Amino acid sequence: MKVYSKTDIGLVRQSNQDFIINKIFSESTAWSIVCDGMGGAKAGDVASKTAAIKISEFFEFSLEKGPANDMCQLHLEAIKYANKIIFQSTLKNEELKGMGTTVVIAMVYENCLHISHVGDSRAYLIRDDIITQLTVDHSVVQEMVEKGEITEEAAQKHPRKNLITKALGVNETITCDYNKIKVQKNDIIMLCTDGLTNYLNSEEIQKILLENNSENSIDILINQAKNLGGNDNITVSVIEI
Repeated sequence: MKVYSKTDIGLVRQSNQDFIINKIFSESTAWSIVCDGMGGAKAGDVASKTAAIKISEFFEFSLEKGPANDMCQLHLEAIKYANKIIFQSTLKNEELKGMGTTVVIAMVYENCLHISHVGDSRAYLIRDDIITQLTVDHSVVQEMVEKGEITEEAAQKHPRKNLITKALGVNETITCDYNKIKVQKNDIIMLCTDGLTNYLNSEEIQKILLENNSENSIDILINQAKNLGGNDNITVSVIEI
């Protein structure tokens, strides 16, 4: 199992509010956490970094005590823990008021892939040359798609595409979406922020990942997003099974 990742400021933003943590905990356990902060340059940075670090620490502390009996609950508790810390920071510091962050987590544990997320940062699985999106955006545009008001194609370019309906740190309580699947040899798991998916669709991502090794694929994906505008921070993480 190998993990590769990279984050890029893009071409427009003055700071990079994305943050990523990868951890290979053991031969059979690893995780990647990708966050996309919001709420002003300083606040967005604080929110994304805090979320990624606190969730990773929570996982490590919990798994060091022994095997996890309920991985869904472990993910939810880790996200709640990070949410509480971020939310309390907004109450104590006026400069941080209104900050929040997306989070998407991929954890490989006991031959299973555990995915949880809040917001519109995404997880994909490439298996047998087919790409599958494992997360559903918590966004205004996704809700419009689900109601049949717009198509998936229209959603890609919709002016309200970046409005999310859920984020860590914004409210005192939080829930997350969780998914679990068995992993197979040669699976590729990719996490990314919307700085990538605002420009590249699933088929374009799949083509790049299949035609290049994972490390080179990340650079190519980021450069493609920048060539097409790069108006947001871009973060990509790849786990190879």
